[in-house]
Amino acid sequence: MAEHLKLRDVSVHYGAFTAAHNVSLSLQAGEIGCLLGPSGCGKTTLLRAIGSFEPLSAGEISLQGSTISGVGNTLPPEQRQVGMVFQDFALFPHLDVGRNVDFGLSHMKRSQRAARVSDMLELVGLGQSGKAYPHELSGGQQQRVALARALAPKPRIVLLDEPFSGLDSELREQLAGEVRQLLQRNQMTALLVTHDQHEAFAMADQITLINGGTVVQSGTPDDLYHRPIDAFTAGFIGEGAVIAVQVNGDGTLDFGLGLLQAPVAAQYAGRSAGLLLRPTDIAYAAHSSVSLPVAARAFRGAQYLYQLQLPDGQLILCLAPVSTNVSVGGLLPVSCHLDAFSLFEPS
Repeated sequence: MAEHLKLRDVSVHYGAFTAAHNVSLSLQAGEIGCLLGPSGCGKTTLLRAIGSFEPLSAGEISLQGSTISGVGNTLPPEQRQVGMVFQDFALFPHLDVGRNVDFGLSHMKRSQRAARVSDMLELVGLGQSGKAYPHELSGGQQQRVALARALAPKPRIVLLDEPFSGLDSELREQLAGEVRQLLQRNQMTALLVTHDQHEAFAMADQITLINGGTVVQSGTPDDLYHRPIDAFTAGFIGEGAVIAVQVNGDGTLDFGLGLLQAPVAAQYAGRSAGLLLRPTDIAYAAHSSVSLPVAARAFRGAQYLYQLQLPDGQLILCLAPVSTNVSVGGLLPVSCHLDAFSLFEPS
């Protein structure tokens, strides 16, 4: 199957500064992708390059098999058929909701435009809000209007630049899931930019993790969470800690919670490595012979998230029932249960 969107060895420079270097990725038709990474990593630059707002220094971008960007050869934004949802929604405050959605439909007949606006507002659950003004809507409703406006011209792809960043954390994840359903219902290919892994997990089929302008790892959310390629990915995706462990000659790991057999550790035999431990890998065990001091804890409703100190001073996380109720400075009996081992070169 041919790629719907393809970036091949894309680089973007601002003078001597490299914002993106040698980035390659692809999306199939109907797939939702995500550029994920910390602030300043280059993900928004890449999105802007796809939208024709940034020229390429190297590489090529194609959409549905046609080149839309190359070095010195950039198709203008209005010819790309790309829908954009901006971080601040960019709604026109002097236009009501219906006219905001109608803004990009000048190429259609009046009756077609009215029908399309009505369809889009119904799609995003705002069928009765066409005469309202943006300031009369909640943040979540404004976000839906921005999405309806982006979808109305039937673009070939929708680009979403940190579209939930102005909303509170609970609403962000909820809306990410809702937007995913809307895009799938409309059979749209989309690319999201965010620094929030929860938004990425709630919305994306494929995630490309960016750091320092380069691709660190691409894959499904499950790939990045359970099979991180390096310590940066392990630390950025999900909660957890990468701790230093000693790998014995027989492939066992020694790190203060007893010896663990790790067949994948052969390449580290006789030296140290970094081991990823998720909070779910460390379990409360009332009758365990190993108890670790609690360095900190956070209330999570039905659970506590404990920060525990290993004998060598390193810190790990443990999710335990709220009934454990061990205070900071107390000892929590635990055991280690690793279904998969993620080992890295020591940092």
